[in-house]
Amino acid sequence: MLGAGSTAAAIVRRLVGVGFEVRVWDSMRARADSLVPYGASVARTPAAAASRASTVITLMRDADCIDEAMIGPDGAVSEMQPGTLWLQLTRVDELHAEAFAALAGTYRLAYVDAQMAGDWEAAERGRLIVLATGSESARGDAQPILDAIGRQTRWMVSPPNGGFLSAHA
Repeated sequence: MLGAGSTAAAIVRRLVGVGFEVRVWDSMRARADSLVPYGASVARTPAAAASRASTVITLMRDADCIDEAMIGPDGAVSEMQPGTLWLQLTRVDELHAEAFAALAGTYRLAYVDAQMAGDWEAAERGRLIVLATGSESARGDAQPILDAIGRQTRWMVSPPNGGFLSAHA
């Protein structure tokens, strides 16, 4: 998990609670450290968080934070193998949503853009409603995570012009 703000932290607690192994990085180390008692491990860099991970989740303040975490110094993509799932949960504008999908394509990552309805308490209880879009193979990889954090996932078809949910939610 790249990000450990209130909703991201709740998702981490939920995922660990239902049996997922979660490695967390946040630019504010104390936020990531606060998740250790719940069973998460802390990574020193985004690259370390992504190393050997089958899935990298981004839920950060904004698109600039994601850019820095993904492609900045010690960025996550440097350690992500082709086929790794990037589950992007941050609400961003359409320009950034398209750029993130293109970045995923460049690195041959499976990409799911998803938006959640609900607050951190709903996330911690697995009661979010999730709207998501992604390829069929990426959907299969993302579904167990989305099932853990949400009571319902609605898979949407991406608009033909390449728009993404995060830009319209």
